[in-house]
Amino acid sequence: MYGIGSMLRKTGAFFMRRSFSSDDDLYWDIFREYVQSLVRSYHIGVEFFVEGTRSRTFKAIPPKVGLLSMALEPFVMGEVGDVTIVPVSVSYEKVLEEELFVYEMLGVPKPKESTTGLFKAFKVVQKNFGKMYMDFGEPISAREYFSGKDIDRVSRASVTAHVQKLNKMEIQAVKDLANEIVVKQQEGIVITTFNLIAIYYSFSQYVGNEVKLAYLCEGVEILKSLFESLGANVATNGKSIQYDIMEALEVHHNILKLNKGTVELITNGIDFQPIDPKRLKGFPLSKETMQTAVPIMSLQIYINPCLFWLSNLSYAILGALGITHEASTFSREVLQTTFNELSAIFSSEFILEDNFDKTFKVLIEIEVFEQLGDFFIFKNNHISKVILSSFAPFMCIYLQLADTILEEFPSSQFKSQEVLKTTQKRVEKLLSSTEKSYVHNYCLALDNLQVAFSSFTKNDCFEQLENGDFKVNGGNLSSLRQLLQNYCQLLPFSFQPTLKLISKL
Repeated sequence: MYGIGSMLRKTGAFFMRRSFSSDDDLYWDIFREYVQSLVRSYHIGVEFFVEGTRSRTFKAIPPKVGLLSMALEPFVMGEVGDVTIVPVSVSYEKVLEEELFVYEMLGVPKPKESTTGLFKAFKVVQKNFGKMYMDFGEPISAREYFSGKDIDRVSRASVTAHVQKLNKMEIQAVKDLANEIVVKQQEGIVITTFNLIAIYYSFSQYVGNEVKLAYLCEGVEILKSLFESLGANVATNGKSIQYDIMEALEVHHNILKLNKGTVELITNGIDFQPIDPKRLKGFPLSKETMQTAVPIMSLQIYINPCLFWLSNLSYAILGALGITHEASTFSREVLQTTFNELSAIFSSEFILEDNFDKTFKVLIEIEVFEQLGDFFIFKNNHISKVILSSFAPFMCIYLQLADTILEEFPSSQFKSQEVLKTTQKRVEKLLSSTEKSYVHNYCLALDNLQVAFSSFTKNDCFEQLENGDFKVNGGNLSSLRQLLQNYCQLLPFSFQPTLKLISKL
C-alpha cells in the first residue's frame, strides 16, 4: 500500500514477515535481536496481537508465542529485572469487516488492499457502527508470574545472552503465560446488547418461536442476569432494555429488522456476485446457499464472543443430559469426568479457564442443577436450553467433519484442504435435503472446520505422513464420531430442511 508503510514506520511501527522459514536463521536472529533491544536497551513498550492473526469468527484463538518469547528472553537471561505485560481487550459493537469475514469463512478470497481502496472506503465512516470498548487489564509481572517455576535466571545471566535460547521447559512456561493473557483479555471484553439479542434470537428460531419485541426483551434480561452472575461486563442497561435493543437493531439493520413488532432475519439482502472457482479457497457454493448462510453466520459470529463464558456451562449441561438419560440423579465426580471429556474435544476451539467448581456452582445458582443429599438432579429448564443453543452449531461442525472423513476418506491419504472442501460440499447437500441430520449453516465455515481438524489431530484421530498428508488413525476417529453423535442426539434441537433448528420437545 503506497505511502502507508512509511507513515506507519514514522509512528514507531515495524514490520515482520508473515512466517519465518525454518532455514532463514539470519532473518530470525536479526528480528529477535531487534525486538529484544527494544525491551533490553530502550525499555520501549511493544504492542502486538498475541493470537498472531485475525479471528474472523469473533472468538479467541490459541495464542502464538513467538513475539512474546522474544520479548521475555531478556528477563529469562537476567538482562532486565522484570517485564510487564498489559492485557488489552477491544470489543466492537459492529466491525467494519463483518460481512467480509463471513465471505472469507465461506471461501471467498479477501479483496486485495490498496491505498486507493483505503481512500475510497472513507465513505464507510458515515455509517453507524455503534460503540467500541477498550479495557486495560491488570498488568502481569513476569517476575511474579515465573516465581517458583523452574527458571534459573542466575546461571543464565553468567553466559552471554545472544548465544542462548529458551529451553523446552521455559517455552512451556511462556505458553502458559500466553494462555493466561488470552483468558484475561476475554474476561475484559464487553458483552453488548446485540450479543445477547443474537443468542436469544437464534434460540427462539431453533425452538420455532416467533420473536416479538416483548419476548426478546425478556430474553435479553435473562441473559444479562446470567452473564453478570458469571462475572462478565455487560453493556445493556437494565432500566432501558427495550431502548437498547432498538438501538442495537438499528446498528445491525443488515442482519435483523423489526417488522410490525416482530424481529426477523434478513435473508434477501445479499447481492452475491459469482467468483471464479479457481480463486475460491473452498467448495463453490451455490448462490442460494450463500444467500441463506451469510445472514445466519453473521448472527453466529456475534454469539461467539459469549462462548468464553458459556462453553464450560455447555459441557456440564451436556454431561448431565448424558448421565440423566440413563439415571435420574448424578454425582459431582461422574459429571466432572464427562465435563473433562468434552473439554478435551473442544480444547482447540475455546480458550477457557479450567474451572469445573465455578461452573458447577453457577449451574446450581441458576437452578439448572438441584442438590439432593450427596447427588444432584438435572432440571432441563429454559436457561439450560438457551445456553446449549449457543454451543449446538459447534457440535454439528465436529460431527459433520468426522462423518465426511469416515465416508469419503476411510482408508486413503488426504490433505486437510481437500477434506474441508469436501465437507462444505457435503454440508450444502444436506442443508437442501429432507434427510434428518445434525447440520447447520455454520458447518460451512472453513475457519471452524480447520480448528475441528486440528482438534481431531490433537486427539490422535489422524496420522500425519512424511509427505504432509493425513490418514485416519485406527478406530480413534470412529469412537470420537460416535461420542459426538450421542451428544448431538441429546440436544433439545434437531434440524429441518428449512435450514433452521427446531425443538424436539
